[in-house]
Amino acid sequence: MADIVHGVEEALRTVKHMAWIDTTRIGVIGHSYGGYMVNALVARTHEFRAAVAVSGLSDLAHDAMTRVSYGTDWVYAGQPRMELPIQVAPERYVNNSPVMFLDSVTTPLLLIHGVLDYTADIVHAEEMFQRLASRHKIVRLERYRYGEHENDDFLDRAWADALDWFDTYLQHDARGGRWGGAE
Repeated sequence: MADIVHGVEEALRTVKHMAWIDTTRIGVIGHSYGGYMVNALVARTHEFRAAVAVSGLSDLAHDAMTRVSYGTDWVYAGQPRMELPIQVAPERYVNNSPVMFLDSVTTPLLLIHGVLDYTADIVHAEEMFQRLASRHKIVRLERYRYGEHENDDFLDRAWADALDWFDTYLQHDARGGRWGGAE
């Protein structure tokens, strides 16, 4: 998670020197592992004015103990690259789980997840939502009852909802430079 955050922060430092980019209105969106990356960025940076995580993971410890689709070894040998099983290095899983770092979140976050997603369990979005909502953060969870992980209808609807979210939170309010309202 630290590598993801570092890499994106470096890219943003470069972008901020380009006069044609309005760096006060940057949003971020990701699907699947990209959704995990969005959750990590929201949990660890204040660089974005809006974020959308589609079918994203939030708790690697949960996946390491319960993962069905790819098997529990996916978490330590697949994209997250924890490299060691949770039984050997539980702190790695905690330190790389966005749900553990939500107290200082400032970015409005839209979570989109299908209840029929057997690749990334909806429990990830539900846990992010509950923890952020209990901290009075700007967060919304869209549960798509027919949504599978890579279903075209699901992704088309998710994209439309994401654009609406960005319209709300990336638009500048001319009455005083304030951003869109709370959910």
